[in-house]
Amino acid sequence: MLGVVATVGVFSFALDRRYDASLGAVHESFARRQAVDEVLSLLKDAETGQRGFVLTGDEQFLVPYTFASQHLGTRLQRLADAAKDDPAESASVQEITREARAKMDELAQTIQLRHHGRTEDAMTIVREGRGRRLMVAIRAEATRMLAREATRLHERERDAAAGRRRLTIIAGGIWVLFFLSVTTALGVAIRGMRDLRRVYEQLKQNEGALRAVADNASDLVRMIGEDGQLVYVSPSCERMLGYSREEMMAMPPRALLPEEERENAEKIIMGAQAGLAETGRFVHRLRTKAGDLRWFETYYCLVREGTKKTTRIHLTSRDINERHMQENASKAQADLLRNLSLRDELTGLYNRRGLLEHAQQALRAAARLKHPACLFYVDLNGMKRINDTLGHQAGDRAIVATARILSGVFRESDIVARLGGDEFAILAANCGPEQVAIVRKRLMAAIDELNQSRKEPFQLSVSVGEGIYDPQAPSALEALMESADRAMYGEKRARGHRTASIDPHSAPSPRE
Repeated sequence: MLGVVATVGVFSFALDRRYDASLGAVHESFARRQAVDEVLSLLKDAETGQRGFVLTGDEQFLVPYTFASQHLGTRLQRLADAAKDDPAESASVQEITREARAKMDELAQTIQLRHHGRTEDAMTIVREGRGRRLMVAIRAEATRMLAREATRLHERERDAAAGRRRLTIIAGGIWVLFFLSVTTALGVAIRGMRDLRRVYEQLKQNEGALRAVADNASDLVRMIGEDGQLVYVSPSCERMLGYSREEMMAMPPRALLPEEERENAEKIIMGAQAGLAETGRFVHRLRTKAGDLRWFETYYCLVREGTKKTTRIHLTSRDINERHMQENASKAQADLLRNLSLRDELTGLYNRRGLLEHAQQALRAAARLKHPACLFYVDLNGMKRINDTLGHQAGDRAIVATARILSGVFRESDIVARLGGDEFAILAANCGPEQVAIVRKRLMAAIDELNQSRKEPFQLSVSVGEGIYDPQAPSALEALMESADRAMYGEKRARGHRTASIDPHSAPSPRE
């Protein structure tokens, strides 16, 4: 009997130690998850602010970047402290720290360039995608950390259940021994049972704490087995999608994806199962039980177990519906602001900046396809006389009328721009020397048609020059503009400086 009691005491002590260790692990997991989320959130906010500032120049966009610069070091140190007792997690933290600092350096570089007016240089750095690759690497490392934590918690939960079963067996044996033992051992046995009951209650609390990690997770966690079916789904599915765990487990993983996104998701999962990419992310939508679609950002991680090549895939999906909507709205606003910055306010044509940006792209395409192109310079003659005689409102109408004529004469694919004042430029793609005369004829016919309609108290007159782009001997855009400008002024001189005239049949009194 004394041997049994001693065994119960040792077992109780061992369960006490296991309880303390498990509870500490739960707290560590909470701390690590929270620290990872804080670092990722700061970096994402900083990137969003940088993109907005580079596109618009609005200093308000830099508020989240400044906040991230001030607090990222503290968040990274907090993450390092939370992982210091685990060599694998510490290695991941070091990698995240290195990549996070590189990401902030990239953001700082583009912001400094934008501050100095070098917007295109800043946009070039953004387009190169190094910052995007850094964020993907940071998220992948974070996913590996969280996957290890989820695996450990799952194993501790399994161990807790096994311990509870062992405790039940031992408790039953002690009850048998209790009825068979002598009365002198009764007091000792009762104390042993009390100790076991206390340990049992502690194990129940520990199991509840472990379950709370999954139940209170902010993300949707799923595990896919080798057969492609779900083997686990976190209880957060009901809060995020409206489905119970039982309903989710009964569905194939692809069931909640919209039809157009299923093929891509299946390719990713199959690639992970084949070992082509052990970690990664993809953005997609999931259909809720109510029928609407919500945006999620899913990180996947291939988990190896023992000597098996693959066992399962961890999927951690974060609801980014609100963020996605906000980013789309910000992107639309930025696109609108950028488009407005490339347009002439009076005519709606491209301005000089818009011409330079789009014409460069068109010339690169012409060089690649070996197609000719032509840059036309058009100057509206006699604007000063129109303004002085009829007023600036009439002058604005003359500019707008010229813009409409140019838009009608040239093709929709051509780039028509107002450079400023009474000067216009047009880059016509796939237009060689043989087409120049045809374009000139159409332009003059359109001007004559407007003049004969007598809708305005002035008669339009333009001077035109051309610069031909030869793909066999490519010229820079600046050289084409200089050539067209010289040709235009040559025509103006040859025509004796003929200017726009005032229509005597419809001219009003001179402005006051």
